[in-house]
Amino acid sequence: IQHTVNFKAARNKTKVEASLNAVRTACKENRNVMPDLILGADVGITLGEVSDIYREVYGVYTDPGMI
Repeated sequence: IQHTVNFKAARNKTKVEASLNAVRTACKENRNVMPDLILGADVGITLGEVSDIYREVYGVYTDPGMI
């Protein structure tokens, strides 16, 4: 856990926020997110942050057979 805390603390917060917003916008506009994810990886966005955006924009999938 400390490694993750240190990793996030060392990132450029402005670039990370801009990258996360670019991913969010691409999702909302139904565009290909891969270019923004690649740029995001370069500035240190995490899988958890991207997953949060996916849940925010698309919601959480529930298997109809499990209802």
